[in-house]
Amino acid sequence: MSNQQVDDYIKQSRQAGISDSEIKQKLLESGWGNDVVSQAFMNPVSNPNVAVKPQKDYWHSAYKNFLHFSYFGYFLFLVFLIRWIVKFEPIPKSLSVTLLLILAISTVWFAISQLFKKHHKKAVLAGYVFLSAIAISLLWQGSLLALLLIFYLFYLVYRASKMPVAQI
Repeated sequence: MSNQQVDDYIKQSRQAGISDSEIKQKLLESGWGNDVVSQAFMNPVSNPNVAVKPQKDYWHSAYKNFLHFSYFGYFLFLVFLIRWIVKFEPIPKSLSVTLLLILAISTVWFAISQLFKKHHKKAVLAGYVFLSAIAISLLWQGSLLALLLIFYLFYLVYRASKMPVAQI
C-alpha cells in the first residue's frame, strides 16, 4: 500500500500540470523509496480515469454541410433544367454554356468537400474563396436570407481551420 503523502503530492502535482516523470524524479530526489513511488503511481487513487468529453468534429460538419448545400443546389439546377427543356424544344447554346459552367462549379464544390473529408489544410482556403464568391453572388442578387446559410458555412470552415489537420 502506498503512502498517503505521496498520493496527495502526485495528485497536486498533476493538477499543477507537472508530468509524471518529473513528479517521480522529485519524489526520488526527496528521499522516497523507489518501491513507494512506483506503488503510488499504480494506485488507482492517484490515477483517476478522467472522462473527457469528445470534441465536435467541425471538419466532418463542414464536409456534411458542403454536401447538403450541394444537394440543394443540384435540386434547384434540375428544376431550372426542366423549365428550360419545357420552354425550348431545341436546346439553345446558352443552355449548353450554362450546363458546362454548372458542371465546372460542381466539380470544384465536390473537390472542396473531399478536402474537408480528408481534413486537408487547403480545404480552408478553398472553402473561404468559394464561399466568398457565393456570398458576393447572393448579395448582388439581394438574397439576404440565403446569405445566412453561407455565413453558417463560413463558421464551419473557420472552426475546421482550428482543428488539427492531416499531414500529407
